[in-house]
Amino acid sequence: MLSNDENNFNAPGFRAYLQRLEWKRLLVWERESWEELKSCTGSPILLNIDELPMSDVLNDATVVAATAQDLTSSDAAISIYRYDLEDSKPINVDINNVWEDLPSYYIFEDIVAESSINIDENLIETLNRFIFITKAEKGSGHWLDYDELPYIAQIVIDELDLDSTSRDFSND
Repeated sequence: MLSNDENNFNAPGFRAYLQRLEWKRLLVWERESWEELKSCTGSPILLNIDELPMSDVLNDATVVAATAQDLTSSDAAISIYRYDLEDSKPINVDINNVWEDLPSYYIFEDIVAESSINIDENLIETLNRFIFITKAEKGSGHWLDYDELPYIAQIVIDELDLDSTSRDFSND
């Protein structure tokens, strides 16, 4: 089932072209919701996973925390921390890149030409109304122990009051 944001995105052909270009799922989110979130001070910011476009991860994993953080002055990311007790380090972090300004990532005119989409009022209004989110490739920082988590994620785990066996992150 699509989120309301995805149902309201009025340029599905453009989005489908970007997904093919990236070879991965491309989520959309109302810019207004993102801007409201960014108005919070500090980094990282604790998020409610249920309110995010990638909330479907809750169907397949035990999510322990979600945060947003600035990576640079022009880049931001949403991190989802989830348990995977099958791994040597039991917490996985999925980094989702936030594209606030699509033309800074691609040459906009080339995308439009290659996707056979017209630059019209609907496309411009839709792109101004939404941001794009795409999952980053897994890097060496994908697998974490408790002490490698940001402090805000540690607080959430502590508040979950998990039993001691799932909090024992040693590899004894």
